[in-house]
Amino acid sequence: MEFPRLVGLTETLVGEDFQLLAVETSNRPELARAFAEEVGATWPVLIDEARMSGEKFGIRAVPTNLFIDREGRIVFSAIGFREGDEANYEAMIRALLDR
Repeated sequence: MEFPRLVGLTETLVGEDFQLLAVETSNRPELARAFAEEVGATWPVLIDEARMSGEKFGIRAVPTNLFIDREGRIVFSAIGFREGDEANYEAMIRALLDR
């Protein structure tokens, strides 16, 4: 499961110039918020009621993780999530922070 592993990642990056956001597109915001709370997510869960984010960012599957730099450019995207991806994500985020 992705969210519990991302909790650990965000705890590792506390104090860094980094922000994780989740975008809920299923039009079930109550369930999304309850799940985020249940797993201890500390990041904002944005609700895309109009379902525009998928088209705007070219998202074809869920989950899709986008890494966006300080200039707002998508520098990396990953579809799906496997155990161990959080270590790769941390390395990517640290590389972006060092720019």
